[in-house]
Amino acid sequence: MKKIFFILIILITALTGNALSQNQPTSNLNLEDNYNTWYAPDPMRQLEEEGIDDQLGMGRIFVPAMSAPELEPEYMIYQNGQLVRDACPVGQSIFMEPGSYTLEIGSAILTDQKVEVNVTLKTGQTRIIEPTWGGLIIKIIDQNRNFLREAYEIYQIDNYKNSIGTKYSAEEDQPGEKQETWLLKPGVYKIIKYRESPKTFINFTTIRIMEGTLEELTIVMDSSTKNFVGAGALPEMKESDLVRAWRYYTSIKGSFLLSSDNFTNKDESATNITLSAKINNELKYDAFPHYFSSRQDLNVGLTKAQDKDFRIYSNSLQLQPTYIFYFIKSFGVYGRFRLASNVFPTKFYFDANQPKIYKIDTEGDTVQTITNDDNVQIAPMLYPLSLEEGIGLNLTVVNTNTSNLYIKTGLGFSQTVNSNVYEQDAADPTIFRELESVNLSGFEGNVGGDFRISSNINYVFEFYTLYPFEKSRKQVFRLDNTLSFRLSSIVSLDYTLTVKQDETKTWTQVDHNVSLDLTIISF
Repeated sequence: MKKIFFILIILITALTGNALSQNQPTSNLNLEDNYNTWYAPDPMRQLEEEGIDDQLGMGRIFVPAMSAPELEPEYMIYQNGQLVRDACPVGQSIFMEPGSYTLEIGSAILTDQKVEVNVTLKTGQTRIIEPTWGGLIIKIIDQNRNFLREAYEIYQIDNYKNSIGTKYSAEEDQPGEKQETWLLKPGVYKIIKYRESPKTFINFTTIRIMEGTLEELTIVMDSSTKNFVGAGALPEMKESDLVRAWRYYTSIKGSFLLSSDNFTNKDESATNITLSAKINNELKYDAFPHYFSSRQDLNVGLTKAQDKDFRIYSNSLQLQPTYIFYFIKSFGVYGRFRLASNVFPTKFYFDANQPKIYKIDTEGDTVQTITNDDNVQIAPMLYPLSLEEGIGLNLTVVNTNTSNLYIKTGLGFSQTVNSNVYEQDAADPTIFRELESVNLSGFEGNVGGDFRISSNINYVFEFYTLYPFEKSRKQVFRLDNTLSFRLSSIVSLDYTLTVKQDETKTWTQVDHNVSLDLTIISF
């Protein structure tokens, strides 16, 4: 009887211990939080989306992807110390015969730096491998948030003898470029600039990799010196693939000039005030083979002379959306649109009041006579309105961290819409004649580039020409140049030169502009 009772006690203890062990909290309780850091769905959903049936007499091993399978390293399968399956992609089912296996997973060069997972597989069994490793995505950008393709190296802290490996960051601005994902043992890692000493005290950053989580690290590099100037986790950089394909940049710049002189009267100083504001906004979508950019620029300048009201001396609005479908990274087809206009009405000012000012329409009739005034409105709000449309072939000749050069050629169309737009008569300065609207179509050519000459000097240009189908019409062109000298992080000296020839004028139009700009907002 005592023997039976003793056996019952042992059985109850064993069953109770087993039940308690099943209820012990494990790291699996945090799996849901870990999955939230992934770009990929949770492992069960990945397996369901794969939708592959079981194979008769086989078992299934499924190692989930944290980001995208093609961006993560493949793993090896060993049995009894022998390699039985190599180059196994994550995020895909691997069917094996029943037995015991060891999975070797990780991005490291050496075997002992990788993660080993022991798996016992039965017939018809599916083993989803919960990650005992962590993921790491490293991005390198410059101060203007442009992605850079730069080499870097990873070491595990306290083990500087053996490098984990070296990779290049991806220029995500370029079609098809994506960052690779490191799979690493949990621990603390040191990321250094390529060819720096592992024990360097400059050009490095560190990060802790946790089991089952995907971390994203952004390194900010000076594009001219190639030195690290910042690093860390930036939540705004970690977004879905769709959101990350969209990028935007907005800046608001302003300048103020106050001058006072006695050039005209030695006993009295004349005070002049000049104000200007620039709003630049750029939106981009880049996910190969699609590329879309839209740039909007608004410039407004006011001036006030002694005993005069404020006058608008600069007033322009430009919208330039462009879409490119790439066949390869450097060649594709484009469609573009350009709008240039004035936001406010445009006035012409005389030095003194004029007895009479005449406005004459396109029929030669006088539509308005202005008496004893020093100004006349020569264009209403939003006019003249210049429109350009084009479709054709796009070739990217140069595309590096510091230089960009492209050529576009195809069919072009332009319209200059004039509604109550007047121009001063060449013979009589008090007469203003109405301009007619102009439409033109033909073959267009467009060459443009962006060149970073040094860390603080940047040159941007665009040349556009339209050769009309009608032989009696004149070829038109436009050349825009901007040279920027960055004096500090918020102050820049900009020189712009625009040369233009179109059918609305008989002469070549040249516009120079030098401005010292203070960046008020930039994001």
